[in-house]
Amino acid sequence: FTPASMEVVPCNSYERIYTVGVLLFACILFSSLLSSITTSMMNLRKQSSEKRRQMGFVRRYITDKHVTLDLGNRISGFLRQHNYNVNQRSSLHEDQIMAFRILPESLRTQLRCEVFLPRLINHPMFRLLHDTDESVVINLCTTVTSEEDLNTGLEKFAGGTRAEFMYVLIRGSLNYFRQGEEEAVKVGLGTHICEPALWVAWEHKGRLVATGLSELVGVRANEFATIVSSRIGTWAMCRCYAVWYHQWVRTVETDLPESLSDLTECWAMVEDFARHAGETFHQSIDCTLEEIEDMANLFDTEGRPAPARDSRRSSTLASAASLGFLEMSMLSRWVRSTVSSIRERTSTHSGAQA
Repeated sequence: FTPASMEVVPCNSYERIYTVGVLLFACILFSSLLSSITTSMMNLRKQSSEKRRQMGFVRRYITDKHVTLDLGNRISGFLRQHNYNVNQRSSLHEDQIMAFRILPESLRTQLRCEVFLPRLINHPMFRLLHDTDESVVINLCTTVTSEEDLNTGLEKFAGGTRAEFMYVLIRGSLNYFRQGEEEAVKVGLGTHICEPALWVAWEHKGRLVATGLSELVGVRANEFATIVSSRIGTWAMCRCYAVWYHQWVRTVETDLPESLSDLTECWAMVEDFARHAGETFHQSIDCTLEEIEDMANLFDTEGRPAPARDSRRSSTLASAASLGFLEMSMLSRWVRSTVSSIRERTSTHSGAQA
């Protein structure tokens, strides 16, 4: 095994067998090493070729669209600085794994709940929704929640644009800049970003920039409203929470508009709003079966208010109307289903005792 010949040779059968084994092992090891080097070089060449191709597309686009020289140089400089890693990801996402597409819906639901639920219920309002109606939060995890990556140096949003998502940072690092300010606010892991988009019409008050490869969980605001409004209980609580949140936003806009931010900074305030929402909801449904039946009789089969024929029904109708946040048609469906379920449980219990 030296460049020059040697006078060392096997002298018996055992030494010959050992020599042949060493030669075979060396041949296999050398071939594997050579193959690895060749594969690595081919991958590097492919990446370099793809970067050159993309850079050619950038130059062609800038030329064809008559982009100014200054802006073109800034775009090219940014792409060179970030090495054109447009497909770089911080971790695997569900949509990348083809095998998950054949999973039954029940397994996919459990998977998404285990991935997203711990991220959401850290927020007091989501925790309240989970404790009150777990099925709604499960529906949120499977329908309106998604994973997103943000590469280093990229902006997630800019000030003055309409907010359509609430985000939770689960990996990486972000900086937030308020409009008109150069000082960055470092965003910590678990921070809820753009929560107001779920409750009020909201425009971003600054810009969010990734200082490292980051991963976020996003909740789509429009679909969030559709899901929580499908159940009377969660709709009531969310509307109460939104009213408190809207009042707070209006107060801050009047007194200190420059302090509004896309980041949830006052955690005690959010917990207080969630507590009020829970208390208001439980007070509104704290009624007896007889009162629920009275409320059910206030509506016809199509959910329209029926004429009041006595003072008791008139007072019950006034109580129902005073809830404010319950629409009549939704209230009709709720009280009728509640009466049916209570009667069913009562008859089952009576049968068991008999």
